[in-house]
Amino acid sequence: MITIRRAQISDLPYMTKVYNQAIKHDIVRNAKRQVSIDHRTKWFLSHNQQTPVFMILLDNVQVGYMCIEPYVNSNNPDLSELQIFLEHIYKGMGIGYDALNLLIHEAFRIGYQTLVVRIKDNNYSAQNMLQKLNFMKLKAVPDLDGTHSSTTHLETWLLKR
Repeated sequence: MITIRRAQISDLPYMTKVYNQAIKHDIVRNAKRQVSIDHRTKWFLSHNQQTPVFMILLDNVQVGYMCIEPYVNSNNPDLSELQIFLEHIYKGMGIGYDALNLLIHEAFRIGYQTLVVRIKDNNYSAQNMLQKLNFMKLKAVPDLDGTHSSTTHLETWLLKR
């Protein structure tokens, strides 16, 4: 059974491991190199009651984490971005769907009205999951940072309450 709990500072080594795994598998949209626990500590400490971080548990075993982030370049207090990271071995088992569904309910409980998920267009499992959760694909834009081929795009998916 999938459950979630608030992340603690002691979870940072695990979260850093999972994040670096996602970088290795080219899932993280804006990171190219492995990060340190110190780097992720700054990120973790920037979260609060309105932007929580949760651990994802399968039968009380950690399998990933997820969070609610402020949406980049927006002053809209009703808008947030959801992020989810699973250990690679747990992908394709429906865990992400169940966990993200819990995070959606938590975001609406906090008071957010519009939720955004941004993914790379080569993340087909995430695309399918977002469609099943009634997210609507808004756009795909080229990743023009010079480190990826011109065929890599970022997709923005939207869910309104």
